[in-house]
Amino acid sequence: MLKDFFSNLRQRRKVIDSDATLIAYPRCGLNRLRDLLWNFIVIQEKLPAKRRGDLTELWKLNKTRVPRIALGNDEEPQNKFPDEIRMDKVAHEGKKVVFLARDPRNVIASLYYRRSRRGYIDSNYYWGTLSDFIKEGEGSFETLLTYYASWADPERVKVHHISYEKLHEDPATELFEAAKFLGIQKPSREACDRAVVQTPTFGETPDTAPSIPRKSAYLEPEIPTGEGDDGKPKEPYLREFNDTDLLWLRAQMDAFLPPEFPFYKKDGTEG
Repeated sequence: MLKDFFSNLRQRRKVIDSDATLIAYPRCGLNRLRDLLWNFIVIQEKLPAKRRGDLTELWKLNKTRVPRIALGNDEEPQNKFPDEIRMDKVAHEGKKVVFLARDPRNVIASLYYRRSRRGYIDSNYYWGTLSDFIKEGEGSFETLLTYYASWADPERVKVHHISYEKLHEDPATELFEAAKFLGIQKPSREACDRAVVQTPTFGETPDTAPSIPRKSAYLEPEIPTGEGDDGKPKEPYLREFNDTDLLWLRAQMDAFLPPEFPFYKKDGTEG
């Protein structure tokens, strides 16, 4: 507990000292956005950076043109009950926040696999089923939706919303818009395109993608051979839920997600 307290205190200090913050609930792909932005700034400003992904280093190399950007998840919301999610964002007041969201159903399923397959690393192994997990008090689906709502339009904070799905559909455009929002001077479309090519995941092709064992808890489950046209969702994680769970999750999203997340509402862009 004391270790977590000081860790959160250090993270809060970084946020207060920054010009902007990249924020996401765990399992939303924040490191992918960070790496994409890091590559873009290095290319755009022609910086001799050495520590890949270190946005603070880029700021130190050119403080006049590069904003000081922190990275975080707002005090580990995945370990909180819904009523413990802070609606006020005092540490971020007067600052810019790029908030990365992902389909909440994929996020909660990913967290379940993280806890049920590799949770022993953090001494928080989860023994229940996926159906149990989504309705737990601590770190539940309600916690996740409450967290999204807290970042919809917080007072005295400028927020730019990005969806994980759109980031992967058109990474160059989403990167360009984020760069403009962050105040990076005259962002170049060409630099965005080059950054996409040079960033793992976004720039990978079937021939260049690294070979990673499918047993990794950080990868989405595969769709079994021969399946995919059986009326079930095409997204691998959504296939892990039973029909009752999917209906419940859909109802929760439609009832509680704010307008700032239209891409996850009914009739929005989803699988």
